[in-house]
Amino acid sequence: NLSRLGLILLLLQYSTEFLFHTARLFYFADENNEKLFSAWAAVFGVTRLFILTLAVLAIGFGLARMENQAFDPEKGNFNTLFCRLCVLLL
Repeated sequence: NLSRLGLILLLLQYSTEFLFHTARLFYFADENNEKLFSAWAAVFGVTRLFILTLAVLAIGFGLARMENQAFDPEKGNFNTLFCRLCVLLL
């Protein structure tokens, strides 16, 4: 069940987008105010790096260490190499 990981990743993504939209609002109010865009660019890069690292560590390495790696849709186990790679690509 990857809902907790997905929730954390979405929270990080949406917090970065909130900062971007806030920067746009301040830019529309005063076109000389571009400091928030610089802050957003830095936060965006760090956040994307953290999201990518967390996803690879949790899905790529964390699920690979589990004992049961058989495809069993009745029990909800999709922990195969193919499914993990598809989740990471998404």
